[in-house]
Amino acid sequence: MVLTRIMKLVIHYYEQKKGGATYRYARHIENYKGKKIVVSCPAPKGTPIKDLTVTLARALAERKLAVDASRLAGDPNMTINQLADLFLKDALDILKPKTIEERDGILRNWILPAIGSMKVRSVRSLHILPMLDKAQLNSPSTLEHVWKVVKRMFNFALENEYAITEIPVNEGLKRKIRGVLAVANATMEIKDVGLAIEDVACMFQEVKGKPYEIVFHWQLLCGLRLGEALGVKWEDVDFASDAINIRRQVSGASKSLVKGTHWAEGTGPMVTTPKTQRGQREIPLQAQTKALLETTPIEERHGYIYHTANCTPVEPKHYRDRVFNPIRKALGLPKLGTHDLRKFFGSFHIAQLGTDIITVSKWMGHANPETTMKVYAKLIPELANKNKFQMGLAFGA
Repeated sequence: MVLTRIMKLVIHYYEQKKGGATYRYARHIENYKGKKIVVSCPAPKGTPIKDLTVTLARALAERKLAVDASRLAGDPNMTINQLADLFLKDALDILKPKTIEERDGILRNWILPAIGSMKVRSVRSLHILPMLDKAQLNSPSTLEHVWKVVKRMFNFALENEYAITEIPVNEGLKRKIRGVLAVANATMEIKDVGLAIEDVACMFQEVKGKPYEIVFHWQLLCGLRLGEALGVKWEDVDFASDAINIRRQVSGASKSLVKGTHWAEGTGPMVTTPKTQRGQREIPLQAQTKALLETTPIEERHGYIYHTANCTPVEPKHYRDRVFNPIRKALGLPKLGTHDLRKFFGSFHIAQLGTDIITVSKWMGHANPETTMKVYAKLIPELANKNKFQMGLAFGA
């Protein structure tokens, strides 16, 4: 038996014979709150230690969750801190790593400082309201994200019978939040949805001839999320049909393994499926992008199109810090984020080209057209005003 210690997991390798064949396994044993936990998984020779560690760590988190849940179920003294820990662990095998990290951040930065020490059964709307008011002062978007996590956490508690029999949020608070978010969406300015065309032209000029030029093409001309743009491989590009197949995304959060409610450093970015089910999609390959790709010799067209010196995918945070932020500063765009490039794609198609919401939603990989409508609804009246006389002109009236 071989023993390896990595990332605070002690992994034992052992073999078992079944039907004349020998199978190799990896196992981790740990005592947790008085309970002996044993997790194992197949470990064929050549399996990377990192993959085994991720598999065993996830199995271990599930077993720990079961231990915690059995201890706390029905406990009238359960605190919000304890509930949040169970809530986050429960999502490990459901949500994308990036989403889990964002949820963890909202819990640690907004919810737990405000009500973490309170008993779950003692929380009322009057305790939640100050936290939401503070989030609103930061931005309507922050308010929306905090509000969603609050609702989901208490729904989780209700479904699992953790100390409450109803969600501690009254209708008055719900109406207030809906009203604030409705006003924020109604007053959103068109310039907040994307970039000016002049800025885009300057951006393309700035990155021309650079290795990362293709990433700007993916976001501005194809509407990809940054993680999706960093995850495109040569095999995803169909030159004959002028199409790109989006099959994966690179997640910076996936460098980490979950330990409790915190993220521990790992060995590199993880590649996962796109953010939503509709994220796996085919989108048009623009002529300019195709021409850029064709400058790469055929014999070099393998693996990730934009990659590190070791041919591995570039981590989103590294790209933002080393590539995107220096460029936006050089162009005098202090409040610009990588997601604004994707928003430019959507807003330009709707307001300037008149592309319908259903098509734009499909190309952008939104979960549904309602998501697209929510972000770009402000542009629809402008488009209608622009085109209101086009029918008559089209028929010579």
